[in-house]
This record gives sequence, structure tokens and C-alpha cells, in this order.
Amino acid sequence: MKHPLRRGIVATAVVALGAGLLGAAPAAQAAPNSYAYSAARWLDDQLTDGVVHNEQYDFDDLGLTIDVFLALHDLETRTATQQRIVEALASKVDEYTTGGSFAPDDRYAGATGKLASAVQEAGQDATSFGGVNLVQRAEERVVTEGTSAGRASDLSEYGDFSNTIGQAWVVRALSTASSRPLIPCSRATPRAWRAKAVASTVGPCSAPGVPHCSSAMLTRNPPSAHCCFRRYSTVDAARLDDAVDSARTTPVSYTH
Repeated sequence: MKHPLRRGIVATAVVALGAGLLGAAPAAQAAPNSYAYSAARWLDDQLTDGVVHNEQYDFDDLGLTIDVFLALHDLETRTATQQRIVEALASKVDEYTTGGSFAPDDRYAGATGKLASAVQEAGQDATSFGGVNLVQRAEERVVTEGTSAGRASDLSEYGDFSNTIGQAWVVRALSTASSRPLIPCSRATPRAWRAKAVASTVGPCSAPGVPHCSSAMLTRNPPSAHCCFRRYSTVDAARLDDAVDSARTTPVSYTH
């Protein structure tokens, strides 16, 4: 990485110039221009063996590497470079999403969600990337009970440094994956969501022998079973709703 002070400016410029602002309708997006392609070429030049290497502190900045990939992907340019980035990331999954050799059992929510999102954008399987099921790991980081239900949190003996941006990456990754984990029928669910869930129980469950959720299962007291949804699962409905609410009330910070 040759110009660390400019990295955020250029990465943002590529996305803004080439793909329009996030959330804008496709018809309103401007076509990539020469400035955007020049920025893409500059970003390509910052890569070493498919990743951005921070020469100042001598480490591979994998979060920034993903930013470069997403910028090039949105511009639909330098596909060979995109492929090199994805291949490099596949060999560094644990290095980015866990504590690596220093704390291999740690799990970082934002990094997992961000990598899973990039993998999906690349058209690859996030449930089997570099030998890791990123979707499952992301699901495991979502709190299911208590006042923090829906929050994507880190698992680490050194503390929880998850944040709003990481929360958004987890929501994006899981909703894109149409994740369908099991949900305890004992979960207290809003009536409107309960109706959505019951109306969406068509198709196979994610686990053999597990029934679809029904209104009786969701309201039974005491509960006696687990069930699953075809679309509105703990991620697509309850967790997703809670995650969005959590993001709205969490101070914005950015570490990934």
C-alpha cells in the first residue's frame, strides 16, 4: 500500500463515481467514467499478491482488500484482479475472521459478515469458502435472547468490539444467503411478524425432520418443538428485524 492517507478517499471515489450512491435506483446511476477507471487502476496497483499490504506496520489489510474488490466489482472492471483478490482471501479466512494463530477460537462478527458479503458478490458459495461456512459463523454471532437480541457480537476473551458497520455487513450477508436457521417456538414474536412467518412456510425446511412453523407452534405455552421458515427465518425475520433496530440505536463506529 503506497499511499495510506489517500486509501479511503480513492476507494470511496471509485464507488461513488462508478456505481452511484448506495441505495440509488439503478436508473439513476451514472455510467463509470474515466476518473473512476483511473481510480480502479490505482487501486489495482496497491495490491501485492491479491491483497493490500500495509508496509508501515507490515500486515495484510484484508478489510481494505475487500473494499478494493467491492469497488472493482461495482465498476465491472479488472475481473482478473477481482479473481486474484477472491483467491487470496480464500486462503486467509481465519486470519481475517478470527484471532488467527494468536486467538484461533475468537470470532469477529463484522469481518465474517463483510467477507461473506464479498464472497456472495463474487458469485461464490459463502457456505464453503476456504473450507469455512461463513454463513453459519455469521449466524452464530447473532444474539438470540435478552435485550441484545438481534445484535451481531464478537466472541473474544479480549472484548467485544462489534459495531454498527459490522452489524450491517452481517445483516447483508445473511439476508443475501436467505439463511434459514432453526428458531425456538418459544420466542415471543410480534403478531404481525408471526403472520408473515406462518404465511411463508412453503417449501423444504433447512433441517430434515424439522416441521414448518405454524401459528400453534409459535403461540403454544409451554412450547414443545422447534420449527423453521422457508424465507422468514430467525435471520430473515426476527433476527433481521432486531438487527436493524439494534443498528439504529447503536453509536456508529468503524473498525473493519
